[in-house]
Amino acid sequence: MLMKTPRAWWTDEQWELVKQDHSTVVDKMANMIKEMLATRKAPAKTIPFAKLLLLIEKQRNDLEDYLAILRDEPSVLVYQVNSWLLSRPELVTDDRGRNLPPETDKHISCAIFEVVRGWIQKFAITSYMYNLTQMWDDPNTKSDYKRIILQEISNVLHFEYSRAQAHLIRHVQTGIGARCFRRVPNAYDEAGNPRVVMRVKPEELNGRDSLLQHMLRLCQPQTHASQAFQWVNKLDELYNSKPSCWKSLQQREMDALDELFWIVPLIEELSMVIALPPLSRKTGQLYINGSWELDYGLNKIRKEIDLQAFSVPLNKLLEPGMANEALTQLDDLVELHAGCKMDFFYHYVVQYCSAYYRARSQETKDIEQNEYPFTTAYCIAQGVDLKKYEENRSPAQTSASENEQTVNKPNKEQLQKLDANPAAKKVFSTLFEEPKAGASITWTAFISAMVAMGFDVKHGYCSLHTFVPSSNMPMMPILTVSQPPNHKIEGHLIPTLARQLKKAYGNFIPFG
Repeated sequence: MLMKTPRAWWTDEQWELVKQDHSTVVDKMANMIKEMLATRKAPAKTIPFAKLLLLIEKQRNDLEDYLAILRDEPSVLVYQVNSWLLSRPELVTDDRGRNLPPETDKHISCAIFEVVRGWIQKFAITSYMYNLTQMWDDPNTKSDYKRIILQEISNVLHFEYSRAQAHLIRHVQTGIGARCFRRVPNAYDEAGNPRVVMRVKPEELNGRDSLLQHMLRLCQPQTHASQAFQWVNKLDELYNSKPSCWKSLQQREMDALDELFWIVPLIEELSMVIALPPLSRKTGQLYINGSWELDYGLNKIRKEIDLQAFSVPLNKLLEPGMANEALTQLDDLVELHAGCKMDFFYHYVVQYCSAYYRARSQETKDIEQNEYPFTTAYCIAQGVDLKKYEENRSPAQTSASENEQTVNKPNKEQLQKLDANPAAKKVFSTLFEEPKAGASITWTAFISAMVAMGFDVKHGYCSLHTFVPSSNMPMMPILTVSQPPNHKIEGHLIPTLARQLKKAYGNFIPFG
């Protein structure tokens, strides 16, 4: 398999390994790929394209897993909904220091809708990104058509950057940077949200608050993806030199930063490997136009979604069965008004756009655009036709419990493969037993437990840490975890981390 891999995928050093005895090369190459995945620092001069494909695939799988956790863990859903409510632009003060009325109960249904849609969007974009990069690398793709696919890749990457940047702005303007933004009275954006602008210039904060200054730089609309990389690096340097200053960030702000820490280095690395073209507003807009059409249609039915019976007050979602009822009702209401569940709409756009480029890239003659009509609100209007996609069930509708059915349950023989010391067993016991009110694990204790189990810990950008399985474990996925600002794993982070560990290493880590 290694010898059939294109020579261009490997550096000279790696190619020498490939030509070695096959009995040893597999282990060596596996370790090199693991090392690359674990190191999310500034890109090297040359990075094999195959490795970047692995990074995109890992991100896609991680988002798929989180969608399942979101549906199965009420505490995770409550945290995400509460984060959305706390970051509403209505809470930003205007020039006179006034806020709009909170009306939290009224906005809970909309918040649930937006949280679910947001995570489905992220998964859809990453899935499409993976499909495109695979097509570009496919030897069956016509060489003269690769530049067309490359432009679509570039546009989708910048589209995801703009989404992640908007998400960061939303949380910074109601968090650490609240005093640096103002709401413009009686002004609204295309989605109907109050318009918010930055009231200070980041350079004015030079030397006073470096963290806030770098965050504001990333929030500036004129900071494009190619410029953001330098500010991501500056944040990383600040994190390593003054980690205490990060305690002023809230968890939701750190979550938003993590999204940029993924997409910005990826754009930088791809630009170096495949000469990524700049963003184009005229060509390579197929997926972006389709996504906008879909969002426009869904925005029209957003106000028709009423989930207050299951979610007011918000903690009602923590009661047995309430979160599941709320999400089921959300699916039913979207299907009632639009003809299909939300995740199938996004799944359709990904499949439609992927099929279009795949057909064009492998045909001997050009295919006219009108053979694949994409009209205004096409997905909403043709919702009934999307039923055929239920045969390939979208991951957004697959619960984590269903996913875990494919993972072998650990038995006593398997659990003996890795031994945990008493301190590590206490950590895993807290993670995997029934959650208790106020349960908490320090970040230091978690790191020590994973090291005791033989995992190698790699420090990525800022708070990101990657855990690489030990050499005596088979080729298994690595795990990326973000260190909480308060250095404690608690609340919604406990079930989230437990599900991630169980899915990745269920046969090797003793569950209490």
